[in-house]
Amino acid sequence: DIVASFRLQKNVSELRGNLSKLVLDIYAEVGVPNSIVAVDLLHPLAGSNWTNVIFSIVPYPKNSTISSMGLSIIRSSFMSLVVRQSTLHLTKSMFGNSSSFEVLKFPGGITIIPPQHAFPPETLHATFNFTLNFPIYKVQDRTDELKDQMKKGLLLNSNEGMRANAAL
Repeated sequence: DIVASFRLQKNVSELRGNLSKLVLDIYAEVGVPNSIVAVDLLHPLAGSNWTNVIFSIVPYPKNSTISSMGLSIIRSSFMSLVVRQSTLHLTKSMFGNSSSFEVLKFPGGITIIPPQHAFPPETLHATFNFTLNFPIYKVQDRTDELKDQMKKGLLLNSNEGMRANAAL
């Protein structure tokens, strides 16, 4: 199983009332096909309005496994959340901002190597082209979705970026 946690500035009762939406939001951020997200524990932080949310990502159906590609995508998402100290993008009106993301359990573990800053001449740039076998009108409104899918498929490191240009 994969287990992680983060904090929300909401009390437990507010979160329980919106648990199914919380699960959907977490899945939208870090879920992969043939998996489900389960919120395992909502733990109030003493003396505050904050709650620690512990969740797991498990295979679906139950007796199956998450593919190696799925694990790689989740690992990459988790690394980004830890290294960049970024937040899960949850429904802000219900959950506010998340913080303090932690990976608690991951098959084989996750090793994060701090980014190395190279001198400009040492920086490499790779360029590649690909062709979509669809008319441009079918993809022009979905470029953001395509970019997100390419980023996930390329498994970029935290110090790598991607720029996409569309050519007719």
